[in-house]
Amino acid sequence: MPDESSAAPSSSTGSPRALATRIRLSLLAGAIIPFLYFGAQGLAAPFFPGFSFWAHTASVLGSDLSTRPAILNAGAALSGAAGLTASYGLFRALRHHGVWLVVTVLVAACSISMGLASLWAATHPLPDPRHNPGILGAGMFAAPFLVLLASLALPRAAGLKWYLVANVLVFFLVASLYAGLFPVDLRSYAGAVQRLGALVMLVPIPVLCFWLLRHTRVE
Repeated sequence: MPDESSAAPSSSTGSPRALATRIRLSLLAGAIIPFLYFGAQGLAAPFFPGFSFWAHTASVLGSDLSTRPAILNAGAALSGAAGLTASYGLFRALRHHGVWLVVTVLVAACSISMGLASLWAATHPLPDPRHNPGILGAGMFAAPFLVLLASLALPRAAGLKWYLVANVLVFFLVASLYAGLFPVDLRSYAGAVQRLGALVMLVPIPVLCFWLLRHTRVE
């Protein structure tokens, strides 16, 4: 496995400094996704009459029920662009740390899937019947498990691994809520459950990006 503190760049990637900069900027884009996603909701909420974070999902903030739907949709578009950008840094940094190629490709693909799903939702806001990205967003459901699998090959990442294990457990809790296994009225708490789901599906990749930013040096 390559040493954590160094990596020899390919001649086709330019200078080591340029390569390191590209990787870091890509990972930084991934790390800020939660701030873009949840921040846009916070900015858009005052423009939705009677909005409740407990009852209303994020998508309604970008619908024609809002007086400023562009705020939420712009945030979703930026989140999508950040997810696409992060895929490059994830691939290069995970391979640098010796993570298996197949797992690395799948984690990068999850970031692309999340990015495309956000861009799709932003360009097809409610009440557009095409708002749901469908299979395009499948990577969101796989990300908690694939990021955990990738973390097993990372050195000195005990805290990251414990977080990802806990995150998978919460993922199953959210799935149980949607499956009706608990007596929770999803009509009254749709917004809260949806945001909890976003935390467990959307955040693992940004957390991984942040860890890689701190522990990856390309020389």
